[in-house]
Amino acid sequence: MNIRELIEKILIAFIVKIVSSRLWNIFVSFIYNRKINKKINKKIKSSDPFTEAIKELYKDKAKPYHYASEFDMINKIVIGMSTKQYKSLNNIASNVSLLKILNEHKKLLYEKLKKYDIILMQDVQDIKKREELLRNYSNSIISKAI
Repeated sequence: MNIRELIEKILIAFIVKIVSSRLWNIFVSFIYNRKINKKINKKIKSSDPFTEAIKELYKDKAKPYHYASEFDMINKIVIGMSTKQYKSLNNIASNVSLLKILNEHKKLLYEKLKKYDIILMQDVQDIKKREELLRNYSNSIISKAI
C-alpha cells in the first residue's frame, strides 16, 4: 500500500465517521439554515413600501395580477400605456427596467404617484377611484411644473 492509498483510506474513514455522527447533522442544518436566511434577507431587502401596501390592501392574499394592476395603473398615467406596450413600441428589451428608460421628470412623477397611491390604498379600496385620484394629482403636478 502506497502513501496515496493510505491517505485515501484515512479520508474515507474520516468522512464516513463524520457523516454518521452528530457533527454531520449540525453541518447540514447549518447549511440549510444559511440558505433559508439568505432567502429571508433577500425578501427583507426587496420589500418595497409600495408592494407592502398592496399586500396590506389585499390582506396578504395579493395575487401577482394585483401587483401588476397597480404598477400598470401608474405606468399608464406616467407614460400613457403599459410598460409592455411602451417597450414593444420603442424596441426595448423586456428585461430592461422602466426606471432606467424614463427621464428625470417622469421618474420623479412615477415615485410621487407611488407614494400617493400608498396613502390612497389606506382609504380607497377601489382601484378605478384611486386611478382617477392619481390622474388628478398627476395633472396638478404637471400643471405646477409648466
